[in-house]
Amino acid sequence: MGYSEEYQLSILRMFDHYLKKAMPKPGPLSPEFFLTMRSSLKMDPVSVNSVICITRGFFNFMVRKGYYDENPVRDVPFLRKNVVAPFIFSPQQTDQLLAALCKNMRKKPSPYLKDLTIYVAILLLARCGMRISEPLRLRLEHYRSEEKSLYTPALHKF
Repeated sequence: MGYSEEYQLSILRMFDHYLKKAMPKPGPLSPEFFLTMRSSLKMDPVSVNSVICITRGFFNFMVRKGYYDENPVRDVPFLRKNVVAPFIFSPQQTDQLLAALCKNMRKKPSPYLKDLTIYVAILLLARCGMRISEPLRLRLEHYRSEEKSLYTPALHKF
């Protein structure tokens, strides 16, 4: 079914490590124990949710085997995932950003080239609508000198 035993085992080892560290009272674990565990895990929300999901599956197994009457992780909610909302600049804000970058470029030879590279990459993003990784993949053959344009069919294949 596409499950990775190795991944599940590594998650269950994390749970085991937490059990050894927390040393709960003998007896069945409570939902509060898992809420505390969830809040103490220092990982991104997606990883914490993986721990909760796999631990929930483990306790479903424990219920089926008769070791638990009900799954204590059943009602432990997942953490909200970090949602990244794109920020869209107005044309005026874009002009201000580009002007500020241009104004702050260092004039000495070694930092100037780096600053100019950053400026051109941001300029291509802003004016050509490129994706964030596309300026990094540009090659000389993408530039059409007779048309003074960029042609990048291969950039979208990555």
